[in-house]
Amino acid sequence: WVEQHKSDYQTVYVTDRYDQPYILFLFYTQYPPEKFQAQARLSPADYGFATVRQYDKYVFGPVDWQKLRQTVKQPSLVVGTPAEVPAGVTILTNIQGQNQYHYFRVSQVP
Repeated sequence: WVEQHKSDYQTVYVTDRYDQPYILFLFYTQYPPEKFQAQARLSPADYGFATVRQYDKYVFGPVDWQKLRQTVKQPSLVVGTPAEVPAGVTILTNIQGQNQYHYFRVSQVP
């Protein structure tokens, strides 16, 4: 769903609550490795390891709704956990696992 709609948004913010989601986005969208390697922005190394924080339109990290509302470019898409996306926000879609657990809420920063 996110990949199909990303062209409507300047930025797509994705929670890293479930570890390193960029790997899943790269895999399921079949993003070209050479393009990714040229664009990837990494976090500072921690214990010798870094993680991808951004590539293409995607930004990965904690979803702080109040901060996003104050700092993001409009329009932006937010993919957060149910705990990160506050009540009262318009939900564009929910993303569930095969176990029917609601892993993500997808919303737009107003």
